[in-house]
Amino acid sequence: MSGKPILIGPFVGGLNNISLAGEADDSQAVELVNLEVTLDQALTSRPPMEVIEGSLRGNNFSDGWNILGIHRVTNAEWYLIAQRWTGTDWSLGYMLNGNVAAYTEFKLLTGTTNKVTGYAQVDDYSYFSVGTGASISGFKWRKADASPTDIAQMPKGNILVSYKSRLWLAGRDSSSDGSTLWFSKIDATGVHLDQWDTTVDFIKVAPGEGGFITALLPLNNSILIFKGDGTWRFSYPSAPSKGQVDKISGMIGAANANCVAEFENFVYVYDQGRVYELINSIYTQVNRFVKFTQDSKAVDGIAPGVTLSVVTRRLIVRYYNTVYSYFIDTKTWSQWRSYNGTPGRFFELPADSASATQSTYVAASEGLTQSLSVEYIPDITSAEYLAYANSRRTPNHIISFQSPNTLKNTKNTTNSSAGIIYLNSKDEYNIRCASGQRFLFTGSSTASVGTVVARMAFLLRDGSFVNVENNLPGGAFSVTFRAPEMAIAAFIRVANFDLATVGDNFTITNPSLKRDTVQSPYTLIKLTDQYVSDVNIVEYLECHVRTKSYDYQAPSAHKRLFWWGIDVKTTKSIEAKAIPIAKQLPISWGQLEAYTHTQLAQGTAGNPLSWLTVSLSVFDELDVSNSQTENGRLFVKVIKALRFRQISFEVDLLSYGNASSGPVKLFSLTSYVLPKEKVFGKVN
Repeated sequence: MSGKPILIGPFVGGLNNISLAGEADDSQAVELVNLEVTLDQALTSRPPMEVIEGSLRGNNFSDGWNILGIHRVTNAEWYLIAQRWTGTDWSLGYMLNGNVAAYTEFKLLTGTTNKVTGYAQVDDYSYFSVGTGASISGFKWRKADASPTDIAQMPKGNILVSYKSRLWLAGRDSSSDGSTLWFSKIDATGVHLDQWDTTVDFIKVAPGEGGFITALLPLNNSILIFKGDGTWRFSYPSAPSKGQVDKISGMIGAANANCVAEFENFVYVYDQGRVYELINSIYTQVNRFVKFTQDSKAVDGIAPGVTLSVVTRRLIVRYYNTVYSYFIDTKTWSQWRSYNGTPGRFFELPADSASATQSTYVAASEGLTQSLSVEYIPDITSAEYLAYANSRRTPNHIISFQSPNTLKNTKNTTNSSAGIIYLNSKDEYNIRCASGQRFLFTGSSTASVGTVVARMAFLLRDGSFVNVENNLPGGAFSVTFRAPEMAIAAFIRVANFDLATVGDNFTITNPSLKRDTVQSPYTLIKLTDQYVSDVNIVEYLECHVRTKSYDYQAPSAHKRLFWWGIDVKTTKSIEAKAIPIAKQLPISWGQLEAYTHTQLAQGTAGNPLSWLTVSLSVFDELDVSNSQTENGRLFVKVIKALRFRQISFEVDLLSYGNASSGPVKLFSLTSYVLPKEKVFGKVN
C-alpha cells in the first residue's frame, strides 16, 4: 500500500509568518523567500538583482550613495541625480542615462550637515532643499548651467515636492513649525519658484494633532499631508490661503518621507509595523498575516530605517535589513533576500512607454554592517571530506589528519609540485558574495619550510575569476579577504609552494571562514523584471518555502508518510525536507560543552543549538539535470517514509537569474499518507 495522495497547495495565499503552529490557511506558507505568487497561481522566483558595475566606491567604503531622483532634459537625455558621502563631505552629481561610470560632480556640500534632503524638478530646473542644521541654503540647477544657483529665501526642511506650479516644503522636527507647510510665490507677474515669503506664504496643518509632518504626496487635486500619527488632505481652488484642510485619519500616519508610495489609484503607507492601502480616504491594512522582523540570515546585520517603493506591480517594503514584497495583483506577500546587499528605495529609470520592455529600477544599498555568516568550511573531521581533500590533492602529496580539526599535507617524492589543501566543500564556488564584501579567515598554521598561502578564488559575473592571496604567519592567524567588484561567488584553499624535499609538510588547524562583521560595502543595485538570455550567472537566487504543519485532520493519531512529490519547474537540483513536529527538549550544559563559543553564536539566546541540523528531519537532494519535459514542468518524487503526528515540508530551489535557469516555479506538493496501524493489546 502506497498511501492516499493528498494535495498540498497551490500556495496562492502567499506568506503567513504569524500563524506558525499550524493555524495558517492551507494555501499559505510560513516561510517564503525569493518566491512570490504570480497570476498563474504558481510560486515563481522573484526578478534578479545585481550590483551596478562601477558603483563600488573606494577601498574604505566611505562613499555611501543617496539617490535623489531623475533630471529629464529630453526623452533620450536624462540624468540620475545622487549624492554620495566621501568621508568628510557630500558630493552631489549626475549620471547621464544612469551610467554610473559617467558620474559628474556639480556641487560639493562640505561637512556632515550640508546634505540635500529634498528634490523636485520643475521645467528645466531641479530644486534642492537642505535640512535645518545646514549652513547653506537651498539651490537650483539645470544641465545647461556651469554650477547651481543658491535660493536664499527657501526655507529649510526635509521634504520638497512640486504641485500646481509651486514648490511645497515641510519636514521640521520642531514644536514651533513641525506642522508648517511653506509654498513658493505666484503673483500677477507669474510663477516664482525661487521666491519665498516665509512670513506669509505658509499654512498650519492641524497644529497640536498627530505630531509633525513626515511626508507629502501630491495626488490629483490635493496634497496628502502625513504626520507621525495622522493624515490630512489639503486642497484649494485658486489660492492656498483659501484652501481647506480635511482630516482623513487621526491615527494612521507615515514613519518618514520614504514610507509613502503611489501606484495607479492606490496609496500605500507604512506606519508602526503596518502597511495600509488608502482608497477613497479609507485605510485598509494589507499585512494582517505578515509581521515585519529583521532577517538573521541577511548579509547586512544593520540597515537602518524603513522605505516603501513600487517595482512594476509590487510594493517593496524594506524593514531595516529585511525586504518584503507585496504583489498587488495577487494581494500576497513574500520575503526577498539577496547576497548583493539590502536595497533601499527603488527609483524607476525613464523608459519608452510604447515598448513592452520592462523598466529598470535602481536603489542604493542601505547596509551599514555585515552580518556574521555561518561557517563556510565543512567539518574537516568527516571521512567524506577527507576523501574529497585527498581526491583534490596535488600529485605525490598525502593529505591526512594529524589531530581533530587539523589537516596535514606531506611531500613524499622528490619530483612533484607544491601541496594544496582545498578547504571548501565539493562545489568549488560555494561561497556566495558580492562586490566589496569581506571575509575573515582564522586558524593556526605550521610549516616545516617556506610560507603557507591562503587563496580565495572569486568568480566574477562575466565568467572570469580573480585570485586574492594572503600569507599566513606561523601559529595563530587572522586574515581578511575582500571580494573584488562584480564578484558573485568564491572558494578557498591553502598551499605551500616551497615544499621541495621529501618530508616537507605544512598543517592547518581549526580553519574558519566567515563573512566578517565589518562595514558593509556601499553600492547601487539594479533590478529589471525579466530573466535575460545570459550564459553567465546574474544572481544566485536561493528560493525557499516551508509549509504550515499538517495533522491531516487527525491531530491525535499517528500517520505514515510513504513518499511525497513536488510539482515544479526547474533545471537545478532541489533540496527537500520533511519535518515531523516533535517536542523540543530542554538543552543541558553538557550538550553545550561540546561546541565552541563561535559555533554557539550561530544560535539564538533561547536555543543556542538551533543551527544544528534537526535529527528528525528527512533531507533529500534531488537531481533533475537529466530530466526533460516539453514545457519544463516536472513531478519529482521524494521516496522517504516516516511516522508522524504533525508534519511540515521544506523545498529549496536555485536559479542563476538567467533564462536558462529561471524563473523557477513551484506549483504544489503531493503527500502519500495513511493512518498508522494500531497494535491491539489482546485478541478476542
